[in-house]
Amino acid sequence: MLRKYSLEILLAISIVLLIGQLAWPSAVRWWRLPGPGRTGFDQFNSSGGLADGCALHLPKDYDADETTWPLVIYLHGSGERGNDPALLSEFRHIGRSKELPAIVAAPQCLNGSTWEPRGVVRFIEHIVASYRVDRRRIYLVGYSMGGFGTWRTAAAHPELFAGIVPICGGGDPEKAASLAETPIWAFHGANDNVVPLTKSEQMVDAIRAAGGDPRLTIIPDVGHGICKRVCERPDLWEWLLTQICPAQGQR
Repeated sequence: MLRKYSLEILLAISIVLLIGQLAWPSAVRWWRLPGPGRTGFDQFNSSGGLADGCALHLPKDYDADETTWPLVIYLHGSGERGNDPALLSEFRHIGRSKELPAIVAAPQCLNGSTWEPRGVVRFIEHIVASYRVDRRRIYLVGYSMGGFGTWRTAAAHPELFAGIVPICGGGDPEKAASLAETPIWAFHGANDNVVPLTKSEQMVDAIRAAGGDPRLTIIPDVGHGICKRVCERPDLWEWLLTQICPAQGQR
């Protein structure tokens, strides 16, 4: 009797293992389908210093129809590097808490990495291929290290962005001419002792000298930690989401 039950148990286990083996490829494909907080970006992350996943916010009406949506890319600061999207705490001020009528995606730099334009653009291309994005309305927002990444990426690919918001960052004034046509609203704390205010001022002055019209808001009596305050400004999003990229409109 015991032998009989043992054979039945072994047979049941074998059947379960066989079903699991057959179903595993489909389960993996399902897991890699785009979804909130899970992008399948590991398929594209052979270089660029980015983590496999990202933080993602979809607008509440995303599934209602086939509408295309603006895309806001958020580049975090150095303190949020790693391989865990849960570390992207500042993202909450842009995405889930604001209920913006936009897709918001935040890639993550691995420890020891910084924002490289090539990696940022590859991430954007993946999001555009995976979600219904209005290519004329792609925006780049970055704080601290992400502010530097915003200036650098936009200068390298000005045709891609309808507007940028560098917060407490800096860039290369010699690349200012490439940003002369880009809508820009920069922010900096007046008492920032991590990234000097002059870093933003130099970029804004250089772009103005090149014929551009960037905005710079200096927040008085505060230091480096202004990301939450900036990202909770309704006037910022009202301004940013109205910007349209002419170059993408010609595609």
